[in-house]
Amino acid sequence: MTNIRVPVAAIGMAAAAVLGASAPAVAVPAAPIPWPENCTDAQNGNGWTAQCTSGTGRYKATVICTPLGGGPDVFREPGSWTAIGEASYVFCPPLTSVRDGGILSTGT
Repeated sequence: MTNIRVPVAAIGMAAAAVLGASAPAVAVPAAPIPWPENCTDAQNGNGWTAQCTSGTGRYKATVICTPLGGGPDVFREPGSWTAIGEASYVFCPPLTSVRDGGILSTGT
C-alpha cells in the first residue's frame, strides 16, 4: 500500500479553483466617516469650552471636576450635542474645580 501525502494548502487551492474562487480579490475602500474637524477646546473659568469649525457630525465639551473637600471626581457634559461652528460650554458644580476637559464627538 502506498501513502500519498498532499499538502493541505494544495488541497485548499485546488478546491478554490474548482469552486471558481480563483479570481483575485478587489479591496473596496471604506466610506469616510463624517466627524467634526478643526476643533479647539480650553478651560473657561470653572468649566470647559469646545468648538469645531468644519467637518460634519456633532460635538460637546466635557469636563472632569475635583471636589474641593476631597472625594471622587465629577464628570460633566451638556445634555445636547452642538452643531458645527457653535461653541459648547460645560461647567463644574459648586465646591469643585476643573481637573481636565476635552471634546466628545459623534459622526451622526
